[in-house]
Amino acid sequence: MTYTELIAHVRILIDQPHTAIWSDANIGALINDSLRDVYQEIHRRCPKYLYRSASVATVASTYTTAVPSDCSMIDKIVNSSNETLPRLKTTQMDMAESSGEPEAFDVVGPNIFWFPKPDAAYTLTAYYSYMPADISGSTEPTLPYGYHDLVAWGAALKSRIVKEEQFREYTMIYQDKLSKLLRACTVDMLNEAPRVNGAYHDFYIYD
Repeated sequence: MTYTELIAHVRILIDQPHTAIWSDANIGALINDSLRDVYQEIHRRCPKYLYRSASVATVASTYTTAVPSDCSMIDKIVNSSNETLPRLKTTQMDMAESSGEPEAFDVVGPNIFWFPKPDAAYTLTAYYSYMPADISGSTEPTLPYGYHDLVAWGAALKSRIVKEEQFREYTMIYQDKLSKLLRACTVDMLNEAPRVNGAYHDFYIYD
């Protein structure tokens, strides 16, 4: 569903076909708020579902570089020789060491902290989990098809929190849909016992 279609779907769920009580802008704000909630749940279960890379550049004589603006968690950083830099806590860095090409890094707040201090501009590649931008117009959520309506239910639930109507019913439906989405996103990463193909049934091995 596109952003516009989600607004229409929310109006059906909350029985508000007109803009007198809920404007499109207000419903749109609830949709994006709901979508961010869903993305955060996915990040908790499957950090690499929303995953990308971007170039990060050092500045000579400067310890830090800002993380990419959409970054929620850095996984690794690779230099121009395709070597993965180890992660080293700043408390373990020897600040008296001479400057040079970064050999390690840490993440401190919204910044990447390099070690040693860069002596020139170096371009590296950061691989990280990201938070997609808010949707609008004809854009769609970055979710598997068949689960977009979860965002509408989340927005509808938020509207009921404000109005204190049908809160329990909306919560149950939303939580059921969220559980199914998280299962779909993380099915390859669940800590289940190994599956064994039997002659008539598949079964699980347990210790």
